[in-house]
Amino acid sequence: MKIIEIFNSIRDIPFKIPLSIEDQSVDCDKKHKKLYDALKKEKIDVRFRVCTFLWSEQSIPKKILEIPHVDKCEHLYLEAFINKKWVTLDITWDILLNKIFAIKEWDGISDTDIAVKPLEILSQEENQNLSHNVNNVENFLEDIKNNRAFYKALNLWLEANRS
Repeated sequence: MKIIEIFNSIRDIPFKIPLSIEDQSVDCDKKHKKLYDALKKEKIDVRFRVCTFLWSEQSIPKKILEIPHVDKCEHLYLEAFINKKWVTLDITWDILLNKIFAIKEWDGISDTDIAVKPLEILSQEENQNLSHNVNNVENFLEDIKNNRAFYKALNLWLEANRS
C-alpha cells in the first residue's frame, strides 16, 4: 500500500534533534509534519497528538542523562482516521536505530506504539492550545539554551548506534 511506503520512507529519515535555527535536522516534530502532509495528499484524515514524557524514563545511557537538561519534554505524533477509527502513528525512530529502540512497523490499519513512554497524553483541546506554540522560535531557542549539550550528546549516541 502506498501509505505504508510513505510511512516507512519518512520513518527512515535519520532522527536528529536540531541544535540551532539553521540546523536542518529532523526530529519528531519535523518527521510527523512531513507524514501529516503526505497523508493529507493521499486524502487520509490526520491530526497531531502530543504527549509529555521524561527523558529519564527512556532507554538512554546514564552518562547522557547526567548532562544537565529539562527532563520533562513534549512529543509530537499523529493519529490517522483509518477504517472508521483513529489510529496512532509514530515514526520518530529510524530503522537504523533498531539495536536500541523498537522500530515502529505499520500495517496500514493498526496503531503503532508511541516512541516514548508517555507521562500524559494531552486532550484534543490541549493539543489545539499547544499547536500555537509548536513553531515558536522563542520556545525553540529557550529549549536549545536549556538542553543543547544534552541534545548534542543524544544525537552523537544515536549516530554511533545506527546499524
